[in-house]
Amino acid sequence: MVTASIIIYVLLQLLIGVWVSRQITSQEDFIVAGRSLGLGLATLTIFSTWFGAESIVGAAGAVYEHGLGASGPDPFGYSVALILMGLFFAKALWNGGFLTLGDLFRREFGPGVERLGVLLILPGPVIWGGAQIRAFGKVVSAVTTLDVNMAITLAAIAVIGYTMLGGLYASALTDFIQGIVMILGLGLLLVCILWTVEPQQLQVEPERLQLFNVGSGTTLEAFESWAVPIFSTFVAVELISRILATKDAKIAQNASILGGSLYLLIGLIPVTMGLLAPKVLSTPLQDPEQVVPALAEQFLIFPDFIFPNIIYIMLMGAIISAILSTVDSVLLSGASIMSNNFLVHAFKIKDDELQMKCTRISVVILGVIAYLCGLFADRIKELVEIAASFGSAGLVPVVIFGLFSKFGGARSASAALIVGLAGWFCGLVFELTAPYSLSIIISTLAYILTASYLKETRYIEEA
Repeated sequence: MVTASIIIYVLLQLLIGVWVSRQITSQEDFIVAGRSLGLGLATLTIFSTWFGAESIVGAAGAVYEHGLGASGPDPFGYSVALILMGLFFAKALWNGGFLTLGDLFRREFGPGVERLGVLLILPGPVIWGGAQIRAFGKVVSAVTTLDVNMAITLAAIAVIGYTMLGGLYASALTDFIQGIVMILGLGLLLVCILWTVEPQQLQVEPERLQLFNVGSGTTLEAFESWAVPIFSTFVAVELISRILATKDAKIAQNASILGGSLYLLIGLIPVTMGLLAPKVLSTPLQDPEQVVPALAEQFLIFPDFIFPNIIYIMLMGAIISAILSTVDSVLLSGASIMSNNFLVHAFKIKDDELQMKCTRISVVILGVIAYLCGLFADRIKELVEIAASFGSAGLVPVVIFGLFSKFGGARSASAALIVGLAGWFCGLVFELTAPYSLSIIISTLAYILTASYLKETRYIEEA
């Protein structure tokens, strides 16, 4: 029953893509859903995109092992980032009239910076997509008769299919469904736990409730763990694509703020489970990341029910929803950048229908690469961390100066992008404590010093 339910659920997402594809008539329809998303749909798609497998499995496991302090970045860091994105960036991005983040680079700094930005942006979505596809395979293989590779293949075919057909609107609709399933599944599990256990089992040791207690980690390490989710979110093409797809700037702002607030509210459920698990689980866990599945098996199987596994299936559906909603978003945003800001200009494609076909082909290409990453990668956590920080340190100052200032130009933007990537890479090679934070600082300095020395005039693309 579990295997059949999961297959039917995945096929439903594919059918939504087929249905939406009939309404897609232009590149703008495909990339930003014709700028048609209202507040409710935009809020749910922002929440669902960010609420991935690591938000459920990873956060609960970290808290189970180390206490509340281990959960800082997720959900607290990402929630703060989404809210700040709404407060300070969303309106400016929407008012720019962009289709992708690459359009900002082209308008403000020229085609050279646009191409360089694309090269730095693309690996992140692909790697993150691969991590999520692999997470899907591990979850599905653990609760069904499918092996990991077969489950990964099933996920890849379905997500590539409905994303390629329906574009962002299909992604937003499936995100809406997946978001509701996530909220219901996690909520039901928490209610069953609280309803079943004795009151004394709900008491948590005070030392496990310290938010900024990171065990043996240093203050700098704690700062770095917050810097990666917050600053990388500001330049995340998955989020920006949804902001650009809303009906107006006010909806863009409110959807990001509400999405971040919902992320915090729902993200506290896995955190709470991680805190309670040592007291309520019947046996200790060897693998901390199995907290949520273990709690589901203990509290959501009801032998006396006609369908004893029905609520358990809903919880597994919640985890799968978290994964699928992230994969479709990263594939589409990456493909949009690849097509709109690289291939279209490189091959001088003017026809709107051909541009849309180019974007669809890009979805397939990036989807296959992500599938291969997921198929052959060993560790999901490392893939997620690399995807979040790769290349984005240099993007942070370039986006901020590009949106809010005319200070600097093409060479200062290029310097920031190159120095940011080099700084992050060197930080990893030499195992520095805070490579990402350091990269943001030196890339910002590179931008400011280059712009000041050269006295650059901002490039404005002619119509």
